[in-house]
Amino acid sequence: MHVNGGMAECLTVPLQTLIYGEGFEVDELAPAEPLAIGAHVIKRARVKSGEFVLIIGAGQIGLGTMDSPYCRGYSDCVRR
Repeated sequence: MHVNGGMAECLTVPLQTLIYGEGFEVDELAPAEPLAIGAHVIKRARVKSGEFVLIIGAGQIGLGTMDSPYCRGYSDCVRR
């Protein structure tokens, strides 16, 4: 979903887009957003195994983006 105003005080989203974290503690759910953003970046960029990708920044989203190819089963990822 791509809409402006994600940092707004209130935001309305369709119910079917929500994922409930039942059975998890808040500290277990905290990394979910940066990891999801990283996975979304790799998917939108249509990165294929063997391609080179430059990720600038080692914050939470950058780290999530670096881990995403491993989660997609790519074995030839290089971290430097």
